Amino acid sequence: MKFVRKFQAELPVYYEKAITDYLRKIGELIKEMVASGINFLENVLIVITVPAEYLEKDKAIMRKCAYNAELIKERYSKNLQFTTEPEAAAVYCMENNLKVTDLNTPETTFMIVDCGGGTVDLTTRKLLKDKQLGEVTERAGDFCGSTFIDREFLNALRKILGDCAIDLLEDNHYGQMQYMIQEFCLNI
Repeated sequence: MKFVRKFQAELPVYYEKAITDYLRKIGELIKEMVASGINFLENVLIVITVPAEYLEKDKAIMRKCAYNAELIKERYSKNLQFTTEPEAAAVYCMENNLKVTDLNTPETTFMIVDCGGGTVDLTTRKLLKDKQLGEVTERAGDFCGSTFIDREFLNALRKILGDCAIDLLEDNHYGQMQYMIQEFCLNI
């Protein structure tokens, strides 16, 4: 018997609908925070970060979802742009970390290590003149993110406690199992 969530959505849940619903809710929260008197659809630039390996067709799906979520007025609005997660991290480092350490000067080289749920990506960047970013090395990455660590932790427990014990834990105490995984990750 596998774990069944109490608030399970009607199946199938199509990924485009899930993304659209998520963006709609985020959009509602953003619109609440934007000052009244500002025309959101005309005056707000939305930049969505996407994984580095996203293709143009993947971004087109995200654009369609953003349009359906009413974040933009026209499907091909210039008020919606995309940047990769490593690029966003590099800009953040440039604007925050490098300034604090007085390294925000041309020719400074720094590495971005993007540890996500599914992947870990590495890229080395260099500050150029006029706050431009150059790429020193091509992005390298692999499927070794935190979800793989979680899975290996459970596999180690299965070897120690047996499959039955872990299956029972997952079926009957899913929340506690997730808490245990979280505590393991925080304390290793």
